[in-house]
Amino acid sequence: MKKIMMVILLSANSTLMYAGQCSLDSVSEPVMRLANYYHSQSATSFRVFCDQAYSIQFSSLNLSSSDGSSYVSNGPYRLKTRMNISGPVRNQWNVPLSQSGALKDSKYIIAVRLEEQPSIRTPVGTYRDVVFISLLF
Repeated sequence: MKKIMMVILLSANSTLMYAGQCSLDSVSEPVMRLANYYHSQSATSFRVFCDQAYSIQFSSLNLSSSDGSSYVSNGPYRLKTRMNISGPVRNQWNVPLSQSGALKDSKYIIAVRLEEQPSIRTPVGTYRDVVFISLLF
């Protein structure tokens, strides 16, 4: 049986707009790994602590739409995935999502699921996507 490794890497960055205390930490899985079968799943979680209102934006290198449709890629070959955000925001990708200063400590979960059945014709290799989290405060 062919082995296909699908990897989704997590990347986070933040921008300081004015003095305040915000942090993103407690990342449970910096690398999410999907198995090589249809509807395999992986997830990671993290916490944001912020003493003021902030916006958070989720994106992906291979994002196809704002509902979390994406794909993992091995160069020219692709396999469809679906990503989902859980937490104090709606599942909307590549859009700044505002949070009030009342939520000082928030937990977010990003889950990904393989939406395409790998076949015998799927080339062996490492299929990747990168998730970006931007924290604006």
